[in-house]
Amino acid sequence: MKIPKARKLPSGQWFCRVRVDGQDVPITRSTEKAAVAAAMAVKAGLQNANRPENITLSKAIDRYIEDRSEILSPSTIRGYRTIQRNRLQDLMDMPLAKITTQTVQRAVNADAKEVGWKTIGNALGLVTGVLGYHDIRIGKLTLGEDPQKEKSIYTDLELMQLLHALQGSNIELEALLALWLGLRWSEIAGLRWDAVDLSKGVIHVQEALVPDENNKRVSKGTKTAKSTRSIICPDYILHLIEARERSGDHIVTVCSQTAWRRLDKVCKAAGVPCYGFHRMRHQNSSVMALLNIDPKYAMDRGGWASTKVMHQVYTHTMDAGRQQVAAKMDTYFTGMMDPQKAKKPLRKYRITTGGLPKAK
Repeated sequence: MKIPKARKLPSGQWFCRVRVDGQDVPITRSTEKAAVAAAMAVKAGLQNANRPENITLSKAIDRYIEDRSEILSPSTIRGYRTIQRNRLQDLMDMPLAKITTQTVQRAVNADAKEVGWKTIGNALGLVTGVLGYHDIRIGKLTLGEDPQKEKSIYTDLELMQLLHALQGSNIELEALLALWLGLRWSEIAGLRWDAVDLSKGVIHVQEALVPDENNKRVSKGTKTAKSTRSIICPDYILHLIEARERSGDHIVTVCSQTAWRRLDKVCKAAGVPCYGFHRMRHQNSSVMALLNIDPKYAMDRGGWASTKVMHQVYTHTMDAGRQQVAAKMDTYFTGMMDPQKAKKPLRKYRITTGGLPKAK
């Protein structure tokens, strides 16, 4: 490092100027030796502060996101920012070099008083990823016992009450797409008019709308390769889609907050809890289990990805099986609907071999 030169000012003080990262840093001391030493310390300190191991965890997360901005989904970045703002806060202003297994454990203990095991696990996933990106490893942590709380879903009676209350409401279509067909909210929001094949009675799930870190809805592909799928759609839902006024490219135009408020209002009128749209996918999965639908067909319909490579690669579903699943699900949900409010179907479908249903 080049030694800076000091000059004496008319006041008798000694002055040095050092340049670090394109910026001038002025130094004034009572002696030449003190001025030079201070300038050297400032220059070394500022340079060292930008070394990877000395940046704070929060700054490292910024860089981690920036380096992956082209491959991370907007919803993933949004989730990272939420963790950065709210979780493991005892670590965020700490230099990476000072983060140890003990400091992480203490931060986990602090968060465990406020949030659940899964939330902490998600935060740790980001933190360990960022640390690993800088070749920093931490040891085994104690997270406590996972309570494995079973998620509540509707009983048959509650589901019937909800379906009756939904009929004719301003959130019926969105709710049935989740309950009956098992779509995620992002897939419901991303459903375009041209993704509905009325002649075959099929919905093609191939796009999702998710909020980015600025809460702006942006388009992305489906969650996984398995999530891109085609679902046989019952007449009742086709009728709701055709009856909806066209406004833009997407069928659903309300944001998730508005949809939740509408759903909450309907649930209160029905006298049942409001579990939200994601829990409706759990309900959909539970109904398929109740109807003894083969798991591989349930995964095919719901767009769930298997954790077993054999099932992902070698297990295939057949069109005839899909039609049987659709028939079982349609019979179940149709039986739950209020017949006095149910709309007449637009068309009758016949099952054909070797392909999806075709309109008569």
